[in-house]
Amino acid sequence: MERNSSEEVSEMKKYPLVLGLLALISLGASNQLVQAAHQADYEVLAQYERDDRWFTQGLEVSPEGQLLMSTGQYGDSVVGVLNLETGQLEVKDRLDRQVFGEGLTQTPDAVWQITYKEGLAYKRDPKTLAILETFHYEGEGWGLAYDASRDSLWMTNGSTKLQERDAKNFELKREVTVTDQGKPVKWLNELEFVDGKLYGNIWQSPFIVKLDPETGVIESQYDFTSLIKEHKLEAQLTPGGKPDVLNGIAHIEGDRFYVTGKYYPYVFEVRLK
Repeated sequence: MERNSSEEVSEMKKYPLVLGLLALISLGASNQLVQAAHQADYEVLAQYERDDRWFTQGLEVSPEGQLLMSTGQYGDSVVGVLNLETGQLEVKDRLDRQVFGEGLTQTPDAVWQITYKEGLAYKRDPKTLAILETFHYEGEGWGLAYDASRDSLWMTNGSTKLQERDAKNFELKREVTVTDQGKPVKWLNELEFVDGKLYGNIWQSPFIVKLDPETGVIESQYDFTSLIKEHKLEAQLTPGGKPDVLNGIAHIEGDRFYVTGKYYPYVFEVRLK
């Protein structure tokens, strides 16, 4: 089965109802795409309710233990702190209505946030989340993660290319092709960097994959199909319904992570074994 062109995929990210329809098609394609990768297991440790009005794009645990979140959709893109006790997002900044927010990550001196098609990268104050500087880049922005060992930002854009960028000025250092069993893999989305490896959602699939950013090779995958079905988080196809797409991964410590989805009513604390 042929996939949509990159332009078509980009447009789908803006329209939730169409996105839900695409999910039924692309789940099968994504399953074939990474089926050769090592299957890893996970354990659900806790479940937290959250406000499901927010289209989750980026998720990050700050050094102080706060859960930072960035959201998307034109006119509804914000950054803030998600309180797991109340489930509410404390909005710290709201993007211009013409800007579609995407992933975010934290470095020692800043929180970085990227945008979908506007080519804008915001360097934010790590305490207040106010914008300190704005940088420009070519192409789309999807996911973002910080690699302290290289003082680099790893960025996805929906293509098969993983980009390494300078954590000081956002300049492009190099690109790495993401592969599984030698075949290029598209649609790597939200990212998290842990112990030399990248963990990332494959957009429109129930999978989180673990890969080596040096080589781009996918080493293993975690299949969240059963969790999605158990909590009835499949894409909604009814008029006015919200598609619930797995997206958002934040490292807590050790092998513990928070995971959520675009319009999920829950955040799950999981152990990725």
